[in-house]
Amino acid sequence: MPEGSVRDQFLPEPCFRALEEMGELRWNPSPVQYAEDVLRAVVMDSDAVVTGWGCPLIGGDTLPEGARLSLIAHTGGSVAGFTDRITFERGVKVCAANELFARSVAEGTIAYMLASLRRIPFWADEVQRGRWQSFADVETRGLQDRTIGLVGFGAVARHLTRMLRVFDVKIKVHADHLTPAECASYGVEKATLPEIAACDIISLHNALTPETQGMIGDAFFALVRDGALFVNTARGAIVDQRALGEALQEDRFSAVLDVYEVEPLPGCSPLRGLPNVILMPHIAGPAADRRGKCGWAMVEEIRRYFAGETLLYEIDRDAALRMTREKR
Repeated sequence: MPEGSVRDQFLPEPCFRALEEMGELRWNPSPVQYAEDVLRAVVMDSDAVVTGWGCPLIGGDTLPEGARLSLIAHTGGSVAGFTDRITFERGVKVCAANELFARSVAEGTIAYMLASLRRIPFWADEVQRGRWQSFADVETRGLQDRTIGLVGFGAVARHLTRMLRVFDVKIKVHADHLTPAECASYGVEKATLPEIAACDIISLHNALTPETQGMIGDAFFALVRDGALFVNTARGAIVDQRALGEALQEDRFSAVLDVYEVEPLPGCSPLRGLPNVILMPHIAGPAADRRGKCGWAMVEEIRRYFAGETLLYEIDRDAALRMTREKR
């Protein structure tokens, strides 16, 4: 990981000290990622590397035969952007803080749902401006007893499903890999995309892959019911951005968007200024106070690995292929 604020957040001083106690520790002294030739030299002479957002490929030409590297500990979520077939064929173990990311994103997703349904940004602004509405005149909605449609059923969606149980909701899921046993275990119903579109709340949780890019478009939004809530904490490019903007301008349903096809969101975006949309700057998770825990989890994985213990956060090749391939 390059020198800078991101590394400081994910690897605070206790992590630094713990790594030093395990062996010879070498930091990247530069504010940028290693160039390919430098990275190749690093993996040839390191037993383990700690990676973060934007890591270059550790595979292919950068992971030659005979490399000493045997473990990648990734402080981020998806590992798809910097691993390939060679990474796993060389026998390198890959672990990531994906489950910790997912739990925090699930928490953030619920916060977004509640903020929109209860119109928290609007009413908070009203009070700040010195205005006050009587209780009877305030229009808000709740999360309890809603039907929620999830597109995708990866780590975030699984954590979200557990968290939503306290609201007595009905959950429908669109995911090709969802099995009857998983439906029974999580108490969810497998559904088609049109059935998801008919739900009270729609929440996207697919990884961004060539197969999912632009999968939510005009046909889907035409089926969304009036008064529904659309939430995206996955990736912006899963949605056809033109179709999304046009649908929201009709003001039939509301949305909370944390991710966009182009980030930062351009100032000329048609999404800006719409009264039925809450726009967030890709901060659903992990929350700032959880980032050090992500780093510490990877430090512990390194300790487990060299102690011959079972890894808790290992990502195998099949799981890596299902992850978002976009780099943050």
